[in-house]
Formats: sequence, structure tokens, C-alpha cells
Amino acid sequence: MNLVDRLLKLYSIAFLTVLCLFFLAIGIISKGTGNPLQFSQLPWSGDSLATWLILLSLVGLAAVALGARGKLRWLLALFALYVFAQTVWGFYFGPHRFEGYDDFRWSLWFSLAALAAMAGAVRAALVRV
Repeated sequence: MNLVDRLLKLYSIAFLTVLCLFFLAIGIISKGTGNPLQFSQLPWSGDSLATWLILLSLVGLAAVALGARGKLRWLLALFALYVFAQTVWGFYFGPHRFEGYDDFRWSLWFSLAALAAMAGAVRAALVRV
């Protein structure tokens, strides 16, 4: 079981790091070019969306760094829980509409990936891995 815990923790760290870096880059590019963003899965729009993406990405990267080092592991779990909750809300309960089966299937895979990342982060927070 220890190997599974370690793999889930590593997956959680990798998933959240890549996600934060992606959204950080998107936010910085949007701010730099002045082009407004539109993600129907997120509750913000326009310039405030770019600002929120940058801020949440920096908070997420800090949570990942601290969680990976074993300090404030609960912060990593809390951020992973937020990512999963925002994913589920944005795709299935928010204003987002699917543009076909492939879009829906992609959202399911992404939701499962976020769930696995949350499971790894919560497990790492509860048990020292």
C-alpha cells in the first residue's frame, strides 16, 4: 500500500503542477496581450478571469511546493479539493454546454484525473507518505 500512496502523491503533485503552470501561462499571456479570456467552466470572465487564473495558479504552486516537501500537506489537499470541486461544478453544474460526445468524454477523463489528484493529495495529508 505504501507504493500506491507514493504514486498517488507523485501523480497529485505532477497533475497540479502542470495545471497551475498551464493556467499561469494563459493568464500572463492574456494580461500581456490584452485579449480577454472566456472559459465557461469558470465563474469569472474577461480581465478578472486572467487575474484570478494568475493568483490561483501562484497559490496552487505554493501549495504544491509546500505539500511536496511535507510541510502544510493539508494545503495541498485543500487546493486539490478546490480543483476537483471547480472541475465538477464547471463542467456539469455551471453554464458550460458540451459540443458533442468528444467534449463530454474529455470532461469525464479530466474529472477523473482531478479526482485521482485529489485522492493522492488527501491521502498524503492524512498519512505521512
